[in-house]
Amino acid sequence: MEIYSYICTRTHHIDDKNSFSLIYDARHNLYYFLKGISSYLWDVIVEYKNYNKIKSFALDKNLGDEFNSFLSELKERRIIKTDKNFKKTNFNFLSKPLNRKSSNVYYFLDKWKKLTTSLGLIDTLILELNYKCNLKCKHCFNHKDMEKYSITFAEAKKAIDEAYDLGILCVRLTGGECTLNKDFLKICEYIRSKRLELCIYTNGQIFNDNKELLNKVIELYPTRIQFSIYSMEENIHDYITGVKGSLQKTLNVIQKLKETSIFIDIATPVLSYNKDCYKEVQKYATSIGVEYRDNCVFTNNPENSNLNSKLSYKEIKQFYIDKFGVNQIKPRFFKDEYSICEAGYDRLCITPKLDVIPCVAFEYILGNLNSTTLEKIKETTLEDFKKIFIRKNLTECFNEEYCSYCHYCPDSSVFEKNFMKKHPILCENAKAYYNALVCPENEK
Repeated sequence: MEIYSYICTRTHHIDDKNSFSLIYDARHNLYYFLKGISSYLWDVIVEYKNYNKIKSFALDKNLGDEFNSFLSELKERRIIKTDKNFKKTNFNFLSKPLNRKSSNVYYFLDKWKKLTTSLGLIDTLILELNYKCNLKCKHCFNHKDMEKYSITFAEAKKAIDEAYDLGILCVRLTGGECTLNKDFLKICEYIRSKRLELCIYTNGQIFNDNKELLNKVIELYPTRIQFSIYSMEENIHDYITGVKGSLQKTLNVIQKLKETSIFIDIATPVLSYNKDCYKEVQKYATSIGVEYRDNCVFTNNPENSNLNSKLSYKEIKQFYIDKFGVNQIKPRFFKDEYSICEAGYDRLCITPKLDVIPCVAFEYILGNLNSTTLEKIKETTLEDFKKIFIRKNLTECFNEEYCSYCHYCPDSSVFEKNFMKKHPILCENAKAYYNALVCPENEK
C-alpha cells in the first residue's frame, strides 16, 4: 500500500481526542478536509504506510471495521494505491472533495489557517533560494549587493525539517529567481518527499531553456507556479524586465504547463510603465483559465532607485476606480488589537543569508539559522515581534478618514527601519483609494 505521489497532506492534533487533516490531490486539484476519526485514521496511514502495521494498530483501537471502510474510500478516490480490496460501509469518512477552483474552497482554506494559527503553528515557509536573477526588472525591491548569497541543499533541508515540526503545509520557493539555485530541483524533490505543498514563484526563463528541468518539476506535482507578466505587448514587458524576449519565454512555459493539472497564477504589478495595458494581461489569463491578480501597492528598494516605476497619485486613483467601481468599498483597517497582517503568524521567510524574517522583503530579522533554530525563534523573538506587530501600535496612523482604507504592508517601509510608523507611499495609496472609491466628491 502506498500514497500516490501527487498527494499533499498534514494532520494536526488539538488534543488526545481531536485532530484535523487536510489532503490535497494535486493531480486532480481536489481538497479533502478531515476531522475526528477519519483524521485520526489518516494520520496512522501516513505514519506507518505498511498495511499490516496499520491494521494491527486499528484493531488495537477497536477500529477494524472503520479502518477497512476508510481504506476503501481512499482507494476509490485515488489517494492510496493497493492491490487489496476492502469492505465499504454506508458511512462516508471522506467528505465531498472541493475543487481547487470552486468559490467555497477559500472558506475552508481560511478555516484551516485559522485552526493552525490558533494552535500556534506556522502554515507556510517561504524560502528565498538566492537573490540572483536573470532579469533586470526596473521595479525590483531586492538588495543589489547580495547576489553572492545562495541557500545550499543542506541548509534548505534543515530549514524545511525545522519548519515541518512547526506545522507547515506549504513551502514557497522564490528569490531572486529560484530556478538559478544549483540545488533547485533537489530542494523541490525534498519538499514533495515530505508530502508538503510546493509553490514556485518564477519568471520562467530557465524552464523555457531547460525542458528537462521543467518536465522533472511537472512530475513532482507542484501546487502552484506563479509568473509575473507586465504587459501582453512585448516591447513593454521586455522593457520592464530589461531582457528582450522574456515575455515570449514566459508565455511558452505557461502554454506547456496548461497541458498539465498544475495550478497557474499570473500576477501583474501595475507600474508607471504598464498602467495603460495591464488589463490585457487579465484578459489573457481569463482566456486560458488561470488565476490572475494585480496590485499597485508599491515596494521601494533600499536605495530608492526604483521610484520611477511607481504610479502617481492620480494613476493610483484610476487603478482603483477601474478595479472596484465607486462606492463599493467598506473600511477594513482599524486601530485594534489584531495583527497588522499574516506576516509572522501563518508564515515565516528565510533569506539567502539564512536570516529568518516574517515575510518576503519584510526585513525584521528574528534570528539566523547559522546560530539558532526555528523552534527557538518561535519561542522567543517571534513572540516579541507579535507583541509589537499589532495595529494599535501604529501610533502615527489612524488620524485621517482614509486610514481605515489603508492596504498597510510593512514591505513598503521596512528598508527605512520604520515599519511601525506611517510611510508616504502607503499613505498616498490609502488616500487615493479612499478618494477614488469612498468619497470621490472630495476632489471634484
